[in-house]
Amino acid sequence: MAPAVNGDYEKDLSTPPQGINHSSIVFQKHFYNPLDSSIYKITEYPIKGSEYRGCVEVHILEFKEGDEYPLEYANEVFLEKKDNVAAANEAIDLGIPHEHELLIARYVYANITIHEAEGTVEGKQIRGAFVDNDYAGAKITREVYLTLLSRYGVVVSDSQQSIGGHGLWAFGVCKWGHVQVYNRNENIYLSTLLPNGEEPDKNIKPWSVKNHEQNSVNKLRNGYWTIEDDLSRLVLVLKKFNTSTTT
Repeated sequence: MAPAVNGDYEKDLSTPPQGINHSSIVFQKHFYNPLDSSIYKITEYPIKGSEYRGCVEVHILEFKEGDEYPLEYANEVFLEKKDNVAAANEAIDLGIPHEHELLIARYVYANITIHEAEGTVEGKQIRGAFVDNDYAGAKITREVYLTLLSRYGVVVSDSQQSIGGHGLWAFGVCKWGHVQVYNRNENIYLSTLLPNGEEPDKNIKPWSVKNHEQNSVNKLRNGYWTIEDDLSRLVLVLKKFNTSTTT
């Protein structure tokens, strides 16, 4: 299970995964997104009878023309409190109903155990993600990952990644928390995925690449990948910045 960047890798989550139980909500929250001045709903559901254990779906709340005041109010609250959850909740509490909820993203995860010197840590491994292209610039994934991180303490990279998945971890996730390169065969941390810098920490390359094309390779983070070795033994482990880790 590794950050192996596969140019042919694709997982269709535009339809619900088998085994998802929409009648049982594990967790739900609303948040205001200042990037597009919208209110979203994140809902986590259990999955049974599958390699996956949970699914997160994201809906955008659409208001009828003339009833958009909750969005304006949410923005005012956000500017005052800098809290996107409070902004959404207070806007919803106004009692002005939204007209429709549109599904714009879906994520699935599996359980994973990380072995550390102090003992084992249980986390969630992202096994697939879908975001509607119309909302690609809204940075929904950041809110979802940080929500899972807050709930479970550890978020782990997928076993394979698309070019876009690589970019998410290489340029984004490593700025949202503390990301370390973990060897699952030896149960040790090897290095840290640095937010900046031209050379990887301790010269450890976290990604291997297969089925690559030159135009795709140009999108990878310079110096952090190889085609000479199979790095299927590695995963990336995200924790909060204030969480102590062993390297």
